[in-house]
Formats: sequence, structure tokens, C-alpha cells
Amino acid sequence: MDLPVKLATRYKITLQAISVAGVNSGPGKEFTFAWTPPPAPSVPPMEPLVDWPQRALPDVGFWHPLARAELTQRPAAGGIGPQEGWDIIAPGPYEDYPVGVRIAAIRGVDNNEPFAFPLEEPPGSGHLVARVLATRFRSLNGNASEVAVDIPTWLLRKRETAALAPAGTPITALAESTVANSSFSRTNLASPDSLLPAVLYRRQVPSPRFPNVSGATVQVSPMISKIAAYEPDYTVISDPFIGVVARRAGPPDGRSDYSLDLFLLDTQPVQKGAQYHYTMVRFSPANGELLESIDAGEVLIP
Repeated sequence: MDLPVKLATRYKITLQAISVAGVNSGPGKEFTFAWTPPPAPSVPPMEPLVDWPQRALPDVGFWHPLARAELTQRPAAGGIGPQEGWDIIAPGPYEDYPVGVRIAAIRGVDNNEPFAFPLEEPPGSGHLVARVLATRFRSLNGNASEVAVDIPTWLLRKRETAALAPAGTPITALAESTVANSSFSRTNLASPDSLLPAVLYRRQVPSPRFPNVSGATVQVSPMISKIAAYEPDYTVISDPFIGVVARRAGPPDGRSDYSLDLFLLDTQPVQKGAQYHYTMVRFSPANGELLESIDAGEVLIP
């Protein structure tokens, strides 16, 4: 029950009960009441504002013509002329890891024999690793390596005049020129010009099947600072976030030239018919600060 009261006026208040038959009880205990405005809430003293400096967003550019988003499986084209195709061999099949951004590329020594093979480790687990035969890849100086593979030397090195190669450009020619022009990072992963550490992001863009999209940006990989691998008598790449892709190119006469690519994988589900734009963001290996955003192009999911 709401009753009007006056400011600073004393009231005597008592209660009486009324029975169902309308009989009043005796008065209850009397007490007095005077309404006064409640005190203003105490306001804690304001903390001093920290004047954080505003920082500009990082530059957006290209890293290397090969550092682009691709499907991790592509059948070799038919017909007359050079053919090129590739397929992911680890950490799982194309159906589980259909998209990634190429971060490394290396060519083999034997024109007609692959030099990386999938292994199931531990046996029966379904987890695939890639065994790389060290004697069948070509090092930066053009000679066959007789030692375990030094993975950091595979990473694509920034080209000052880089631009993404068109999707239809044969990768083999680019890989050859990559080695010839020393476009690999020859330093360790702590080097400021190393492609890693990096994180992969994507956003869906309009496609014929999905013309209206939100355009929201999604992180699709953890931060990758190094590639998990170990070296028994050969190199085994066992990183679940790195796709090992065997690539084969050659004319229709059956002769093949085998190469190997490493992809930073998109670990999130994709939709058939959707088109995604990928951005790889580099961070400083020294302090973790954001360095730059790398435009890795778009992929349409068939």
C-alpha cells in the first residue's frame, strides 16, 4: 500500500487486523515514523585516466606470390600441355582440411619420385604425420641435402614487390623462381623477417550461392610460432595445424616433377559454395606485437 507522506513530519503508525466477518482486532504496537530524503550515494574518487597512445593499424600487403589461400587438393588438369595437381597427405584428408594458406614450398630432386609420405602415428590413431626423405629435396644452393630437413629454411621470404599470383598460374614455375631468387627465409624463426609467428583469419564474401553474407572476420588458426617436427633418421612433420601437401607437375607423357608445400590450415568448418577471403597476420617474435596483415586472397569451396 502506498500512502502519501510529508517531508519532516512525524507519523504514528499502528496496524489492526480485520476478520472475514469484518470484525476489527485491537490496535497493534504503535511506532513513529518521519520520512527524510535518503542520503546521496557515495561516489568513489575518480581514478586518473591513463592516456594510452593511439596506434595505427598495421599495413596490409602481400608477402610472396605463393603465399595465397588454396584448396589443399586439386586434381591435375587433363589435356595437352603441362599438368599440375596436389593433395594433402597430413595431418588428415582433404575432407577434414580443405583450405589453407601456403607458407612454404620446396622442390624435389627426383623428377619422378615423391619425397614425402604419410604415416599414421601412433598406429591406429587416425592421426597422420608426414615423413620427409632428406636425400630427395633440393636445398637453397641447388644441391641435394644429406641431412635432416631444416624446416625454417622452407618458409617463404617476403618479396618487396610481391603480389599474389593469379589462381590459374602454374605453381611449379613460381617455385623454381623462388629457389633461384633465394626467396626463402634463411634465418631462424626468431628473425624479424620470418613469416612466423602468424595467425590466420577469414571472412565470408558474396558468392553465387551465398550472395548475402555478414562479412564477419573469424580466427581460423591458433598463433603458430614454430612448426612441430622431430628428426629420428628422417624428418617427420607432426603439426596438427600445418598441412603437408604433395605437389606433382609434368606433361601428359607421364614424367612428373614432385614438390612439397606447407599450408597454415583453416581449422574451422566451411560451406560448399561459399567464398572466403583470407588474411594472415604476422606478429613480432620478440614482443608479440602485431606487425602486418598479409592479404592471402580468396577461395571458393566447390
